[in-house]
Amino acid sequence: MSPTLEADGNVACAIFSHLEHPRDRDALASVSTVFRDAEKSDASLPGGGVSELEKLGGEFYDEDECEEAVYWYRKGADRGDADCMHLMGLSYHHGEGVDKDMRKAFEWLEKASELGHVGATHDLAGHYELGVGVDVDEAKAIELYVKAAGMGHPASARHLGDCYYHEECGVAEDINEALKWYRRACELGDSGYSESRADLIEEGLDPSESDDDDDDDEQSESEHLATLPQGGHYF
Repeated sequence: MSPTLEADGNVACAIFSHLEHPRDRDALASVSTVFRDAEKSDASLPGGGVSELEKLGGEFYDEDECEEAVYWYRKGADRGDADCMHLMGLSYHHGEGVDKDMRKAFEWLEKASELGHVGATHDLAGHYELGVGVDVDEAKAIELYVKAAGMGHPASARHLGDCYYHEECGVAEDINEALKWYRRACELGDSGYSESRADLIEEGLDPSESDDDDDDDEQSESEHLATLPQGGHYF
């Protein structure tokens, strides 16, 4: 990489990291141009490396420029970035910036999960449970939900509680196991839905008969989705 191009690349990273108004299209376009020029001249990336690609893609996504976002997610994914792989999976699932393709969504999530990405692991479990882009495999789904919950994913722990309480995803009803996973979800921050269900179970009541379940469910889910990229997981 030439000294001039390297300097320009570092300037681009500095501009990007200090944008006070991320929706400044001119600034985004300038950063994107510098990165593209650097890419044409050398395989290495200026400044911050692959982490900048995910951030740059995210800024374009926030501007509803999904094709440009996917361009940068793919560049990061091709360089081994698990966050970008997860975002590629989400993009194919939602059909944002690319044609909707559940098989490709599954494949990108699988790659990200193999690299230890917790959100991708949760989403991959959903693919196996529902047979989205892959044949239904409930045992594999449970295995992945357990793995994701062990990595700190509250929605996985919560879903395991539901599976054991309602006898879903190929597991037998087990109230104690359901209680364990609801309590684990609480520890991970899902304090609405999971906590209310755990409390009712311990009181010997049926959580499904609670009039507040739907409201708690909606609030907890919306709070969780707000913490995840591109609207979060989709299962």
